[in-house]
Amino acid sequence: MIRRTRRRALAATGCALSGALAGCIGGFLGSKDDEADDAVEPNNHDAEPLAEAVTDGAEVNYPAFIDGDATVDENRRRITYADPEAEFLLSALADGGFALTDTLRVRRELSADVMTAFIAPEFDDGAFTYHVFANDSFVEDADWNVLTVEDRDPTSERRVTFDELHDGVSHFAVTPERESNAVVVTDADRETYQAPESEPTVVGIAHGRRTEPAEVPDVSFDFEYGTETDPTVEITHTGGDSLEGDRIVVHLDGRRISNPFAVESVTRGETAVIGDVTEGSRLFITYYHRDTKGYVLASATVWR
Repeated sequence: MIRRTRRRALAATGCALSGALAGCIGGFLGSKDDEADDAVEPNNHDAEPLAEAVTDGAEVNYPAFIDGDATVDENRRRITYADPEAEFLLSALADGGFALTDTLRVRRELSADVMTAFIAPEFDDGAFTYHVFANDSFVEDADWNVLTVEDRDPTSERRVTFDELHDGVSHFAVTPERESNAVVVTDADRETYQAPESEPTVVGIAHGRRTEPAEVPDVSFDFEYGTETDPTVEITHTGGDSLEGDRIVVHLDGRRISNPFAVESVTRGETAVIGDVTEGSRLFITYYHRDTKGYVLASATVWR
């Protein structure tokens, strides 16, 4: 049996499904009561000074181009900034759901044919600028908009204009006027992004101290994988809060499996069995609240 350690909600991928990432970003930032101008000013960097920010192999040379002031955890999509001390979380959705690696990627290596983007924060003159690097597949996929998000609500919007760098990589940058903020690049406009039924494609970055909604359960699961002849996954509740069964959804490579435990209340020892799971599949256990926002409780990659 493969044991996964307990994970608080949002720790697995930091991604809220409903609200098109707004719940995730809002939870990460917390609330902010300050009044501020909502405008997002275009950054005045032109493409040429940033040419060396991308290597000849189409990899974003971050954090080198900011003199090593940040570290990147590729697996958890986390960026930790040294001076000033700050933490960032990168997230991605494709058509309103979890972005699979063969659909949309958030990483520094941009040479793949798959849509790939990376957002790199840079601190200068008392504010963070967000550099968005993307490959041709990403740039050409949609008419992209950039939104800033505060307290889960978009506060500004403008159309993205990419400048081509080299090796099939393009770039643009924004400097939001608010000190604490989140930035998302999306194929939806502001009004559509906020609609509950919206299913946009999104790449986003959140900046701030992580907070968690009080209603999100603290729970742990074990995953046990079958064999090649019996390609199942068993998910067992091993401790923590009880869960309402009809609020649990398993997302598995495009499949949506509602109430996988098939019980009213999921408590310690309850097991869900999911069939026809291929090796290498990505699995996410999501818990939906009454406000329809979904929070990831655990995730796993199936290896046999």
